[in-house]
Amino acid sequence: MGMLDKSKAGVQRLEAQLQREREDNKAETRRVEHKLNTLCQELKYTAKQLDDERRKRRVVESMNKQISIANLESSEVVKSNAQQLHKLKLVLIEKEATIQRLKDSYKQAARKAALDKARCDQLSSSEKQARELLDQQTNKLHN
Repeated sequence: MGMLDKSKAGVQRLEAQLQREREDNKAETRRVEHKLNTLCQELKYTAKQLDDERRKRRVVESMNKQISIANLESSEVVKSNAQQLHKLKLVLIEKEATIQRLKDSYKQAARKAALDKARCDQLSSSEKQARELLDQQTNKLHN
């Protein structure tokens, strides 16, 4: 075996090694491509999830804003109702005072009417006695 044969054998070994490295590189490229595709799919899924979360957040923010507005409106209604209730309480107090005054006036009028009736009865009784006396006196004068 000469030098040429050794060189050819060395070149063949190098070519075989180069061929194995090419195959290894192709396999590695396929693994990297597969990994890259997987990562791209995960990235797309994550981006979709992020978009979904952003949409959900916007919906929640909108709902929170509506709730805040409703709370403010409710607060205003409660305040207004409290003011109306206070006014109605004052009106009720005034009416109760008027009712009490009317009751007192009625009792006073009833007492006065009772006294007037008693006086009338007394006067009527006195008038009746006076007539009887007058009749007796008149009868005595005529007899």
